[in-house]
Amino acid sequence: SSRRSLPSSQTDTTTTRAISSLPTDTNAAPPHSSSDRVQVTLRIRPHHSNETPHAIAVHNNLKSITLYRDSSHVSPFSDFSFDSILPPSSTQSDVYDTAVRPVVESALRGFNGTVLCYGQTGAGKTYTLGSLDSEAIGMIPRALGEIFSSAAADSSHSYSLHLSYLQIYKESIQDLLVDPVIAGGGGVTGGDIGASNNAATGRASLQIRETQEGGVTVAGAKRIQVSSLEDA
Repeated sequence: SSRRSLPSSQTDTTTTRAISSLPTDTNAAPPHSSSDRVQVTLRIRPHHSNETPHAIAVHNNLKSITLYRDSSHVSPFSDFSFDSILPPSSTQSDVYDTAVRPVVESALRGFNGTVLCYGQTGAGKTYTLGSLDSEAIGMIPRALGEIFSSAAADSSHSYSLHLSYLQIYKESIQDLLVDPVIAGGGGVTGGDIGASNNAATGRASLQIRETQEGGVTVAGAKRIQVSSLEDA
């Protein structure tokens, strides 16, 4: 069998974004030709010393990789393709411009938008999404900043911006804008009728329900109005 030479390895964090074509103007064309499908951007973080060396080879087109796994029972090499790949040298700004900014711009034009950061524990999801380091601002504060800036620059419309902040913990949907219940305090705060409390986090487990309009909502989730990036 032939052996393929791979450059030094890194471990990956996958950032996924999706845009659903639901414009407010039914005659409006989607802002991106690929708006009808999920776009996947792979972010590769720096290699750790305790990880397999030479495990990931990024192809020159920055759209595909070869992954080497010496423990594989079939073939140690697997090829994967993505819409774009960001190498370890990429900055938070690079991630935002590549994977997030198009979604935010689409949302401001009337399209529903979702950004999903996916990866195993330690891959860098929290850093990528929520970092408040002045040299490495995360995707959430960057997106909020762009929304507020766009709203302030638009004198033709008035904006009302509301924010919810949820987490999924062990298949339980929880509201991070509500303080957890103190052990022994009794009751469940911030939850909908019928919501159960998660013993590990002290937070209510919220339910996904269908609205009268046929949409989907998280029942009981707190929704606050914000007027600035500082509020958010």
